[in-house]
Amino acid sequence: MGLPDFLCIGAQKAGTSWLNSVLLEHPKVFMPPINELHYFDRLGDADARPRKRQVNLALKAITREERKADDADQDYIQYLRRIISFPEIGREWYEAAYSWPVADDIRKGDITPSYLEMDEARIVHARELLGQARLIVIVRRPQDRLLSQLRMWATRPTRTDVPQDEKEWMQLLRQMTGKTLRGAYSRGIPLWRKHFGTESMLVLPYATMRTDPRAMITQVENHLGLPRYEGYTLLTEQIHVTKKVAIPDAVVAVASKITAAEDDYIRHEFGEDFFQKTR
Repeated sequence: MGLPDFLCIGAQKAGTSWLNSVLLEHPKVFMPPINELHYFDRLGDADARPRKRQVNLALKAITREERKADDADQDYIQYLRRIISFPEIGREWYEAAYSWPVADDIRKGDITPSYLEMDEARIVHARELLGQARLIVIVRRPQDRLLSQLRMWATRPTRTDVPQDEKEWMQLLRQMTGKTLRGAYSRGIPLWRKHFGTESMLVLPYATMRTDPRAMITQVENHLGLPRYEGYTLLTEQIHVTKKVAIPDAVVAVASKITAAEDDYIRHEFGEDFFQKTR
């Protein structure tokens, strides 16, 4: 049973959806149609049912295939139906997601940005299950990443309206960071390196996605042992663009203080030149 050869572990709002979309164009890469599997970070949770979003993605893929009528791939439809038939996330479910037959030279991946925040026990489980898988981390300037996440929370469909003043923005920021501070590179990178090794991890600065996406994806290809592919069509596309809403200066200042220690870590670990490329 094949399992992932590589994981992109983060970070949220740092371009992982772009990476997922681009890599799916590579003929030597396979990733399940329900991206962001959230297996390792949810395994053992009290409520570990497949997420509604995952089910909807699979159902949409089934619908697209069924529209082909006589040309529909019934095996692929059954593969998708099996993935969403499990009542909860577990190893059997994860293996089912990778049960679609692929050639030996195909690289299989799992891009789930919340893996960066996992505790050590779950990272150990990932190492035991996957062996020496390759890792990818995209580093975005912590303040920019946090503010992008804040805008996402402020404009998501479940909210009735965007925060109207500084007080409401501040409440939302406290609510968001009171759960899990996403993009905690200073905690996640050392833990993943401890169990997978430094050489297994490719750390990429976010801005390269905009300034030289071809160079960025070439680094990924080299890291994963993939042949160079010239047929990408999405290198310059923006995926899941966050709505541009203004955040009060006082809230931006608080976000800067919250992320200052992460700035220091990135500068110390990767250098000032790398840090300047994370915007």
